[in-house]
Amino acid sequence: MFITGTGDSPIGLYGIKFFIRGKPWIVDVDDKLLFENGDLKYMNMADNGSMWAAILEKAWAKVKGNYAQTNGGFVVSGLRAVTGAPVFTYVPSSSSYDLTDANTFLLLEAADDAGYMLGAGTASGSNTQTNDCGLAYGHAYAIMAVFEMDSTEMLLMRNPWGYTSYSGPWAYDDSSWTDDLVA
Repeated sequence: MFITGTGDSPIGLYGIKFFIRGKPWIVDVDDKLLFENGDLKYMNMADNGSMWAAILEKAWAKVKGNYAQTNGGFVVSGLRAVTGAPVFTYVPSSSSYDLTDANTFLLLEAADDAGYMLGAGTASGSNTQTNDCGLAYGHAYAIMAVFEMDSTEMLLMRNPWGYTSYSGPWAYDDSSWTDDLVA
């Protein structure tokens, strides 16, 4: 997706390819990002200090007109714009599919095994409020992996903003994580 300025661009310019209405668009942006109180205003930098996600978010804001227009939406819109590939949406509460928990896991596992990009979203609401397990309402998440561990069906998810963290069973600091499982 980065066609110019890959890595650290010495001149601070990046060209990013999106697919808008099925056609490739090249969007050029600089590395001047929005900060508030010393932190990035929207997307957080990666743990290793990488800023590519914030650069990508800035390019998407340019496509949409401004950052405010990028707030909200659906995971599929972003995946379609980044890949240009067809995308599928499954909404358990309104789906004609039999999306029980077990069937949903099998569907996600098959998609992960096929190498598909996966995302999820929570029910609408304020993304500054969280549900019972710590996930923000009205928010998109990347599904990084789908797997079984110790007979438990697992999803490894990433919150691109990083402001909230899952706090239910198998959370980062849960005592279920033994040395054997972590290794």
